[in-house]
Amino acid sequence: MGSVAKAYQVLRAILHTAVDDGLIERNPCRIEGAGSVTHTERPFLSIPEVYRLADAVPPHCRALILLAAFCALRFGEPAALQRRDIDLEARTVSSAAPTPRRAPKASPAKAPKSAAGVRTVAFPASLTEESAHRTQRPPGHGDQLGRAHGRPQQRQ
Repeated sequence: MGSVAKAYQVLRAILHTAVDDGLIERNPCRIEGAGSVTHTERPFLSIPEVYRLADAVPPHCRALILLAAFCALRFGEPAALQRRDIDLEARTVSSAAPTPRRAPKASPAKAPKSAAGVRTVAFPASLTEESAHRTQRPPGHGDQLGRAHGRPQQRQ
């Protein structure tokens, strides 16, 4: 929501309370539609576009792209996924890990702010084999799925 629209909503609510309390006779915030914002629909990829993108990224990122697209994962969730977050039997992805930071000297990663940041989502059966391949631990790699040559995926 735009900051002007939000400020107008707050002012209108304050003045409405002033009217209710008898401090003013009438709320001067009467501009029609001033406190509302219309959002354009966010673009999304078609299924063929998702697979073209998955084919275009390095192999270690393919499963992350597919899981992100078909599980509607938020931006930082795929990069923070750990092997233990994927349940192949139940075909679910649990996302509760903090988002990795861009620079090593940045403040440490934080836990989710609310319960909404901790969730488990199902993934399609068609991704089971891809996910199983990706959850196998290559020698010298840790538990984080987004690693290439031992380095975590980071925002660019």
